[in-house]
Amino acid sequence: MSMRLAGKVAVVTGGARGIGRATAELFAEEGARVFAADLSLDAPFEHEGIEFVEHDVTQEASWDALVARVRQSAQRLDVLVNNAGIVDVDEPVDEIAIEDWDSVFAVNVRGVFLGCRAAVPLGRRCASASVIGCCCDGGCCCCCLGHEPAAAAAAATLRSAGNTTWKSTGSGSRPPSA
Repeated sequence: MSMRLAGKVAVVTGGARGIGRATAELFAEEGARVFAADLSLDAPFEHEGIEFVEHDVTQEASWDALVARVRQSAQRLDVLVNNAGIVDVDEPVDEIAIEDWDSVFAVNVRGVFLGCRAAVPLGRRCASASVIGCCCDGGCCCCCLGHEPAAAAAAATLRSAGNTTWKSTGSGSRPPSA
């Protein structure tokens, strides 16, 4: 590996499985110290540079605790990967339970907002901090699959939290593409 992330510190939400786990593993292979944040851990990580943190993206107190842990342990945050998400509500729109809709928005939109709000102040300490959002392009791919709540949440995230984050980071910022 090229060690492109040597000396960097990253938080990856949804980091215990799937794309989040693969991201955490790759970042660690590239030299980053990674805090993999998720509700639970199914299996240990292969790399020593990954620390699991039990975390609920929908809870402000959980974000405060996560960022405090990163601040105390690493004194910096170079990359926040907002990967945690729910896509599995696939009923026709007229059959979606309000609780399911709210659950998707709590994780996919509120979680991203809370993460950005909590992490951006620590990220400002780094000259080139990045916030990465993992969602489809404006919700189009989710909607085609019949996942209306996830599609709406993806569009909301791209248009609100993403733009707000980039305005908040200051130097070296670039707008989200979408």
